[in-house]
Amino acid sequence: MGGLVGKDAEEAVGQTRAWLRDFVVGRDMCPYASGPLRSGRVRIAVSEGADAEAALADLMREADRLNREPASRVETTLLVLTKGFPRFDAFWEATLFAQVMLKACDLEGVLQVVAFHP
Repeated sequence: MGGLVGKDAEEAVGQTRAWLRDFVVGRDMCPYASGPLRSGRVRIAVSEGADAEAALADLMREADRLNREPASRVETTLLVLTKGFPRFDAFWEATLFAQVMLKACDLEGVLQVVAFHP
């Protein structure tokens, strides 16, 4: 998988984990988030994809990995896009295409894309 290495990736993962813990779980934004987070079943992957093609390739690799892993090990994956999609409309378009890709891979209803933009 393409991705940041070293300190930059660690910082992105740390910031995302803090956001998940403090905002999503801390404010009870998602009733399904606290269990997997507390039990260590949340994977945070970092993509340096600077365009839709690269980011979607990383997303599909993570979807495949998530689909193969037992839920007892990994229940949720967050893919952090550190370089791509500063404009919301491009981000949203890629999100819609990601849903089409999951359907084409027979993963619709098995995996779900939930998108967050800064």
